[in-house]
Amino acid sequence: MLFGALSRRVRAIGHLSRWVIAIGLFALMLFAVPQVSAAQTPQEADIVFIVDESGSMQDEINAVRANVNNIATQLEAANLDPRFALVEFGGRNASGGTGVGPGNPGLTTNLTDAAGLSAALGGLVANGGIEPGFDAVSLARQQISFRPDAGVCYVLVSDEDSNGDISTTQQDAINILVAQGAPFFGIVDIDNSQGFAAQTADQYGPNAGILAAETGGEVFEIDGFDTNPQPVLDSLFEE
Repeated sequence: MLFGALSRRVRAIGHLSRWVIAIGLFALMLFAVPQVSAAQTPQEADIVFIVDESGSMQDEINAVRANVNNIATQLEAANLDPRFALVEFGGRNASGGTGVGPGNPGLTTNLTDAAGLSAALGGLVANGGIEPGFDAVSLARQQISFRPDAGVCYVLVSDEDSNGDISTTQQDAINILVAQGAPFFGIVDIDNSQGFAAQTADQYGPNAGILAAETGGEVFEIDGFDTNPQPVLDSLFEE
C-alpha cells in the first residue's frame, strides 16, 4: 500500500513537472517576440495644403503662411510621421498645372518635412485673378508622390469659390478624394465676409453633396483661421 501511494505521488509530480516546463516554454516564446509599440511605428500622414494666391488673398497670405507653418510643426512634434506638400493656385506665378496660363495650379513642393514646407510657403504671393480650386485638387492627386501606407488629407485655403477651372468639375474633385479615401478640409469664406459664402457652401462646404460633406471632412471660416488655427489642427489630429 505504501509503495502504491508513493508511485501515485511520483506520477503526480511528473505530471506537474511537465505543466511547469510547458508554461515556462510558453513564457519564453512570449517574451522572446519583439514587442512593437505605437511610439516605434508612428502613423504616416501625407497632408496636402492647397493655397489660393489670387489678389484678394493679399490680406490673408501672411497669416496663412504663419498658421500653416504652426500646424506642420505641431504635427511633426506629435506621434506621427507627417509629410507635407504645397499646391498653389490662382496666382500669376503658378505653373505646371492642369491648364494653360496664369492662375492655373502648380506643385510648389512635393512631400517634405515641416522645414521644407516652410521654405515653400515663403514664396507665396497673392497677385492673381482666378481660383481654380477643383483643378488644384486634381493636380495634387496627379503629381504628388503619396506614400502607399499613409493616411491622406487635403487642406484648401481660399477666400472665394472655385472658378476658372479648365478640366476638373466639382464632381470630378469629389471622385478623386473619395477614391483616395482623403477627407477634404476647407478654410474658406463661410460667414460671407468676402461675399462668396453661398457659392462656397455649394462647392467646398458645409452644404451636403459637396467636397467636405462627401469625404468626411470639414470647413472653417478663413477669418477665424487667421487668428486661431487650433480648430483646424484639432481636426487633423482626429483624422
